[in-house]
Amino acid sequence: MSENNREIRKRERYAVRAQVAVVGGGVAGMAAAARLAYAGCKVVLFEANAELGGKLSERVSQGFRFDCGPSLFTLPETLERLFSDCGKDLQSYLSYDRLDLITRYHYAKNAWVDAWVDQEKFSQELYEKFNEDPSKVLRYFKRVKWLYELTAPVFLEKSIHRRSELWTAANLIKVLALPFIGAFQSLYRFNKRHFDKERTTQIFSRVATYNGSNPYKAPGTLALINHVEFGVGAYYPQGGMIAIRDALAALLNDLGVEVRLNTKVDKFHVFQQRVLGVKIKDEKISFDRVVSALDIAYAKEYLFSRDLMEPKMRVKNLGMSAIVFQWGIKGDFSQLVLHNVFFSKKYRKEFDSLNHKQLYHDLTMYVYVSSKRRPEDAPAGHENWFVMVNVPCDQKQDWDKIRDFTRKSVIQRLSADLSCDLESLIVDENIITPLHFEKATKTYAGALYGQHSNSIFSAFCRYPNKHPRIHGLYFCGGSVHPGGGIPICLHSANITSRWLLDGLRQSRGRSRRSSKHSSGDGK
Repeated sequence: MSENNREIRKRERYAVRAQVAVVGGGVAGMAAAARLAYAGCKVVLFEANAELGGKLSERVSQGFRFDCGPSLFTLPETLERLFSDCGKDLQSYLSYDRLDLITRYHYAKNAWVDAWVDQEKFSQELYEKFNEDPSKVLRYFKRVKWLYELTAPVFLEKSIHRRSELWTAANLIKVLALPFIGAFQSLYRFNKRHFDKERTTQIFSRVATYNGSNPYKAPGTLALINHVEFGVGAYYPQGGMIAIRDALAALLNDLGVEVRLNTKVDKFHVFQQRVLGVKIKDEKISFDRVVSALDIAYAKEYLFSRDLMEPKMRVKNLGMSAIVFQWGIKGDFSQLVLHNVFFSKKYRKEFDSLNHKQLYHDLTMYVYVSSKRRPEDAPAGHENWFVMVNVPCDQKQDWDKIRDFTRKSVIQRLSADLSCDLESLIVDENIITPLHFEKATKTYAGALYGQHSNSIFSAFCRYPNKHPRIHGLYFCGGSVHPGGGIPICLHSANITSRWLLDGLRQSRGRSRRSSKHSSGDGK
């Protein structure tokens, strides 16, 4: 039994009979519900849509299957830990394979670099294609590994809003290391110091976009993501990314979590700074604790009553959104692998435009083709393309116009680089804009990752996992601490569940002491 599992068992006797509502059935909501149910709480999970998963969903059309949300699976140990802490073996629910080739980076027609998980092989690839010094690449990998091991236990695995977890002697030593971990310079500048070639710097700076941020503004500490991807590795679940959703749903069922689909929570029921439950239509349902796994900006706008005066999220603080083209393509393209990136020619100008909430004409494109790994995702002789470009979040732009302009630009670029008439090969099409993300997943302004990380203080500016004033109201998910992405959302759920269970234990302890005093036993 893991140490965390024993700790949950220790808390269990304090959590029994506590009624907990989890609002939102995305990855974090499902993980939090599972942890709390295993600890002895009676958990009800509310999901407004007809299926669980949140952004982790799929679309099936004309024999094509598309993953609609996250497509890169990293840090599988976070998922393994969740299942282990809930008394289950992940292998009974989900299987996955480690990728040898993670991403192919395209620069022009038939010109690309393959990013291998084998660091020696990848460094040699960069030497052959860019003449980058392999020894510098290997030193960089050691550097980002050190960076990850130093910072992840503080900023990813624990709450930075709980004094008991943040202010420790070990963390004080890590604070002294801030000047050495890139905290006071941009990610691009941090990487530039390590490499001779601009394109190498570009590859390792792209990870800032994983949480909707600008590599020329986001702090250099985000370089730790390169260790996650190229050190720990990237994986592909058998059955597609949706298999992660299905595994979590099966876990909830086995733990006895009550799931209410097609049930939209309208408000948090709060009285005198204490959460009493949730409001659904005209009904108030009582709970001892409430966990919101919704986008925090959306929750602030719609789920808090006016008298709470919760400050709304300003659009300028939000990160990027995206336009996604799901295309069923006739043909087989050997130039493409599972994960592909087509870089724009002027990367910095692209982000300067995005920083001003504008669209640049030359866009970097991410092309995900799951049929390369799972042939049944497309009919014979066809491929399923998930093409994503970064765009600003919604500020009432003319998205029909932007969609059509972007579609034309993307097709022209891919046609040129892949030597084809792409328009004539599209046999199935679905286009997703920020407006669709906002409507389908309650993502405020379509900002997929919530608040951006374009500042050294971004980690501290993310909303905490417990409401600072309302007793019993907690938060988890990609828009609160510690951030977005499947493994980080799993960390968020763990942090929130632990905080909530500690609160139950303390409340139960106070109740018992009060009982002893009132009966005279405390004298």
